[in-house]
Amino acid sequence: MENIQKEFKAGDLIIYQNGDRYEIGKIKRVTGDGAFVWYSEGETAAKTPFNCMHRMVNSYVIRETTLGSRGGSGWMDDARFIDDGK
Repeated sequence: MENIQKEFKAGDLIIYQNGDRYEIGKIKRVTGDGAFVWYSEGETAAKTPFNCMHRMVNSYVIRETTLGSRGGSGWMDDARFIDDGK
């Protein structure tokens, strides 16, 4: 599990596979068994297990996203973080 955890970091874009549905998300924070991921512009991040996450190898071509930013632009320019004590 530790090797999978090292594969992901905050700010990475991922593909979330939920059955036959796929969503783009942006990682807020990595934990031991998954990551909290933004799937919308709101500040709430959903806990997502590693086995449903796929790293986007060409995410560098996406220059802006509003995931997790409440309408801001850029990777983390206007992100509002929930204070979770860490």
